Amino acid sequence: MLNPAGTRVSFHDVSNVEAIEIAKTSAEHEWNKLHASILKVQPFSSSFPPVDSLLISMVLKGHATGIFEVDEIEYEIVLQPGSIIILPPDVQLDVTLKDPAEFINIYVSKKIVNDIIIDFSASGNSILRLDHSFSIYDDFIEQTINSLKEMLYSGGRFSSIEVQYIARVLVARVISKYSTNASENLNTDAGLSVPVLQRTFDFIDENLHRRIVIDRLAVTAGVGTAQFARLFKRATNVTLHQYIIKRRVERARDLLTETDTPIAEIAHECGFADQVHLTRFFGRIVGTSPASYRKKYKNNIAASVK
Repeated sequence: MLNPAGTRVSFHDVSNVEAIEIAKTSAEHEWNKLHASILKVQPFSSSFPPVDSLLISMVLKGHATGIFEVDEIEYEIVLQPGSIIILPPDVQLDVTLKDPAEFINIYVSKKIVNDIIIDFSASGNSILRLDHSFSIYDDFIEQTINSLKEMLYSGGRFSSIEVQYIARVLVARVISKYSTNASENLNTDAGLSVPVLQRTFDFIDENLHRRIVIDRLAVTAGVGTAQFARLFKRATNVTLHQYIIKRRVERARDLLTETDTPIAEIAHECGFADQVHLTRFFGRIVGTSPASYRKKYKNNIAASVK
């Protein structure tokens, strides 16, 4: 469903999981950049593909145990009312839940997440990364989620405005308390400082629609083009080309879900030569074609409002 601001929020499709009953969703409200649902869950096992939204989930009722798997690493979890789960955008989650429980799931637009990460990173002169967290307890987040739960049931004249502020408050709290300093994993001793890397990332994001010339980036860093390419890879563990392609695919994925723009136009807007070029790289990174990705997303939206 398209909200008045034209922003869709991706969320996991649970409609096909028989053990999950969707008790309430925010689909009936005109909420922008946030999707919420209350789920009554019986024991189940399922895999949830990546979505480009931050998931903040909290147990409302029940005590449950199970296994969460992320990046082929299994985590044994013990959940009780107030347990909070944080799953960053673009992360696949495999779930095995052994006991019944009731959850509230909140999905926040990746754009809000990225904007707040940039604000915090700039303030601390560092690059922050949000990792997954399972079964944490945070009174502030719990109170904020409970306020959102009340709005989910009661709605209200100004709920669509309130929820935008709540979304930012939730994300700011999550970033400030549960992010890590990615700068510590960057090989800046090799010559690229954190500010230079951040300027590089920003420049790439602002120019995805056009040809990005390494010479411009090298000048900003004060080194030659060949040296810049080497230093970038040492600092990030990917080549500059790989990073740019990844960001272009991520931008295309956002446009596929947030707009009805034809795929051929999206390809050009994201800096690809044509639709075939986009489809090839999209398939490598996302695992499906742009058309299939958009169709599945729209089907999920349609199912959520039934």
